[in-house]
Amino acid sequence: MEKKSEHWIKRVLHSFVVFCFCLPMLICGVSCEEDRINSDPSLKLEFSVDTLSYDTIFTDLGSTTKQLKIYNRSANKLQISSIKLSEGLFKLNVDGVKSNNLSDVIINAHDSMIVFVQVYINPKDTNIPFLVKDSIMCYTNGNEQKILLTAYGRRAIRWDRHIVAQDTTLTSYMPFLISDTLFVPQGVTLTILEGSNLFFRKEAVLLVEGKLIAQGTFENPVIFRGDRSDYMNTIPPLSYDKASEQWGGIRFKNGSIDNVLMNTDVRNTTFGIIVDSTTCDNQVLLIENSKIRNSSGNLLTMNNAKLEVNNSLLYNAGAFILELNGGDYQFNHCTIANYYLFSWGTRTQAIAVFKNSVGITPCAFNALFNNTIIYGGYNNELTYDRDSHGEAPFNYLYKNCLLRLLTSNIDEHYNNCLFNTDPKFVYTERSSEEKQTDPYNYDFHIKSGSAAIGKGNQETAIKFPIDLDGRSRLSDGSYDIGAYEFFE
Repeated sequence: MEKKSEHWIKRVLHSFVVFCFCLPMLICGVSCEEDRINSDPSLKLEFSVDTLSYDTIFTDLGSTTKQLKIYNRSANKLQISSIKLSEGLFKLNVDGVKSNNLSDVIINAHDSMIVFVQVYINPKDTNIPFLVKDSIMCYTNGNEQKILLTAYGRRAIRWDRHIVAQDTTLTSYMPFLISDTLFVPQGVTLTILEGSNLFFRKEAVLLVEGKLIAQGTFENPVIFRGDRSDYMNTIPPLSYDKASEQWGGIRFKNGSIDNVLMNTDVRNTTFGIIVDSTTCDNQVLLIENSKIRNSSGNLLTMNNAKLEVNNSLLYNAGAFILELNGGDYQFNHCTIANYYLFSWGTRTQAIAVFKNSVGITPCAFNALFNNTIIYGGYNNELTYDRDSHGEAPFNYLYKNCLLRLLTSNIDEHYNNCLFNTDPKFVYTERSSEEKQTDPYNYDFHIKSGSAAIGKGNQETAIKFPIDLDGRSRLSDGSYDIGAYEFFE
């Protein structure tokens, strides 16, 4: 029995010695195989994308950085004989090496490398966007492979900390790129004609002490927006042009009066539009046939101002759509909605707060809403903050409006109004699948069955006979509430 046991132990020890002797050879064999550069022409690279595209890039400014991956799926190293640009219009950084022409680049077995890409576009003698194409060319084991690069270039007039020194009229001849503060001083009028586009960089603002006249048309509005048109790395991808907080916004300082935003689109701001005023003797601002949208803070902040908003769409803010602190206000045929929701933040306030004070100073508050929708995801979208001392008047009236409001708050201030009845916006009526695949497609036209159809008052409709799409409100003898008339 002892001999058998002894024999068994010897066999185990012998096997272990053989294993220990062979293991390094096996490891070395596998390692050597992976370290071998394979020149087999059947082995090719793989890429994370076959095309890398940029939206509009302003000439001389440069793009954001995009990236792609190059994969070696084989069990051996591959030597990329050359990685280069075919035209040299873009800029490459291959695994930390900045060069548009690299030779003999090794990529390990079952490994990948990252290529960072930027584009700087030289100006051309044209005022319309133009297409720029290039390709990343990769040569491996006699194989030629490429990734297509595309971008649209556009010239722009660049203003850095620009002061409008005299009465000035801007046209649509070329877009304007604002890098910092655009300042309209007291006594100066800045007029912006139809089709003009003003692109603002991240920290840029429009500051008005004089007068701003934006005079667009239904077909060619004046546009104030951020300067980026590329997409965020979100699922699904979100265009920066649909995101908030891309630039500051517009601020009208004390003493600025008779400003006009006609057929104007203001979007993607941090603080929206702010009016600083100390008197209601003159109208500070008229907004008509316009869209004001997508602010990370308030959308409209008014301080003891006189404001009129007609036939306009105001939507989506991280805070209030309307913060009206004292003043004199009128809204006619407007749609005011808040469904602000991004992966980095949601709304934090009701749609509106109305006060008869500015800070601790009492100020009379007067507001009239005609044929207007105020609706969102909160149970109560209208809040009132009356000065506790009761020193200043606090007057408001809604006529033929559709409102999201607590029923306990309904009183004599609401005439012929509808409460908590679905306006059936196109946006809110979309299916769950549609909202998941395209969650930022906000459309506030009303659909069939909307409570807003036919419930507007005739007097207001006659004053504003054309809706925000430029179509007649009076064609069927029925007047709908909101900025958009319903059409089958």
